[in-house]
Amino acid sequence: MKNGYMRIAIVTVMAFLTGTMVLLAGKSGTELKSDRAKARYYYVEGSVALAEGRPSEAYELLKKAALIDPAYSEAAYAYALMRMSLRNDTLVSPTEVARSIAMMRPYVDEHPEETEEAMNYSFLAARSGDLDEAIRVAERCDSLASNVSPILLQLAQYYAAKQDLDRALSTLDRYERIEGSDPDLALRKFALMFSKGDTLALLNESQRLVRENPVDPDYLILRGNVYEAIEMPDSALLCYQQAETLDPDDGRVKLTLANYWLERGDSAAYDLKSSEAILSDNIMLDEKLEMMRRYMENIINDSTADARRGARLFDGLLRQYPHEPSVLDLGAQYSAAVKNLSRAEELMAYATDLEPDNQTYWTRLASFYFTDDKYDDAIAAVEKGLAKLDEPSAGLLYVYGAAALMDKQYDKAREAYQGLLDLQLPGALLDDTADVMLEKAGRLPYESLARVADIFQMSGDVSYQSGDMQRATREYEVSATLDPTDMMTLNNYAYYLALGGGDLDKAEDLSRRTVAEQPENPTYLDTLAWILYLKGEYAEALEVQEKAIQAVDGDKEMIGEFWDHLGDIQYRCGLRDKALESWRKALELDKDNKEIAKKIRLKKIAE
Repeated sequence: MKNGYMRIAIVTVMAFLTGTMVLLAGKSGTELKSDRAKARYYYVEGSVALAEGRPSEAYELLKKAALIDPAYSEAAYAYALMRMSLRNDTLVSPTEVARSIAMMRPYVDEHPEETEEAMNYSFLAARSGDLDEAIRVAERCDSLASNVSPILLQLAQYYAAKQDLDRALSTLDRYERIEGSDPDLALRKFALMFSKGDTLALLNESQRLVRENPVDPDYLILRGNVYEAIEMPDSALLCYQQAETLDPDDGRVKLTLANYWLERGDSAAYDLKSSEAILSDNIMLDEKLEMMRRYMENIINDSTADARRGARLFDGLLRQYPHEPSVLDLGAQYSAAVKNLSRAEELMAYATDLEPDNQTYWTRLASFYFTDDKYDDAIAAVEKGLAKLDEPSAGLLYVYGAAALMDKQYDKAREAYQGLLDLQLPGALLDDTADVMLEKAGRLPYESLARVADIFQMSGDVSYQSGDMQRATREYEVSATLDPTDMMTLNNYAYYLALGGGDLDKAEDLSRRTVAEQPENPTYLDTLAWILYLKGEYAEALEVQEKAIQAVDGDKEMIGEFWDHLGDIQYRCGLRDKALESWRKALELDKDNKEIAKKIRLKKIAE
């Protein structure tokens, strides 16, 4: 039975063509209705359907055959095997798997010479946890066909699973006498010896393999692995270096040495062997990419490293794989990490040309443009990507909205956020009120609800930037209603309420909640101070704004705004000289701000 049941299909089809028709034709109507005759008919039809690539139909026919005559072991085996192959939660439950295996056993015991079917059964029994049954059948197959080496590998695996390590090893020794040694077999044996804690056996076996294969670097690498496993690194290194001497161009040896030096923190040696391994010809691309990632991470994380080393190494890899999107993608990520955005954009654009249905590539390309302040290019990349993809990508839509906002293309930004809302909650609209959205989104899990709230918050930013304060207020109200734990949303909502001439009492309540949650957050302190200023509560506003100034760090534009606010508050408190000093500090940080310059010139707030 090839691959489980193909052999039975072929045999029974031939039987059907050569003899079954004659046999059935010679029977009476009563005989044709016998259970075995009907079961055989369905079995043959099911085998034909299976051979012709109609598995669903084959399953139903074989099921009928097995149910009509449960003693018909050949049909029961084929039906049970199909049950095990179907991706059906019920049929692969422990109870049903045990039932399927029980249905297969009679055929296996009636036909012990059918080793392929028996070993399939043995494998399924082992997978279900019945190792004793798996071993029983595999040992019988071995006794009937002692020179069939695949049986030995499977039997050794069962012995190992039963922790009968000595029998597993002796079985692998028999396999080796038939097939000869190979590195994979050696690894299996080493693993068993290591599990036994037999260091002497490990050393002797690795030495034997090197002696018997003196020009094969693989066995020297394996012996080095053994030395590493028993914590003899100097001996391991000697083996690896001998392997490199045997074949100086073998990338696998370079890879082994690179990993050896990486484990020991020798960055220079790791760097050398990594580059040699990546540029070799006999390492799979996936391994090279993984090594390249580690190599580039080391450069990025080392402030003293020369980023050009990674670029040169990548260029060498690109010469090997000039049209491989995954190589281009990795090179683009590295280029972006070392601030070479133009190179990142170039490589990523080529990757999207080669693989236009890859959402991740389009998102990265648009993100690189966005980071490079090329908002038009980011928008164009998103629009091109969306046209190529079957479904919209949330990542692309996020970049689309951010780029459109920065480029003051507010309609496109809203289009992006409506698209994101469609993905999260079909039927919801950015124009919905808080009550309507609460009804639509009320049953969403928290994570999805928070994402919907974020979308309204971002749309509120768009409305605020476009000057639509009424819309911004409503969208922030929706966001705050859906996720009242998001402090940034509450802060922005409070600030925009204040700037738009809205409900200052509500703005103060929202702002005080954020400050209570994060009392050292300078942005939240600045918002509260400004609301208090607008309400005429200048003394408390001054106290809060001074805290904001002390807490702020980094962003010069933000610091400039904070000094400007402090100056206004000081002016209203009658501290004119201090106000003038604060405005001057603000102008130093925001030199093009005409409003601040005017206040300094007039030495007062323009009414």
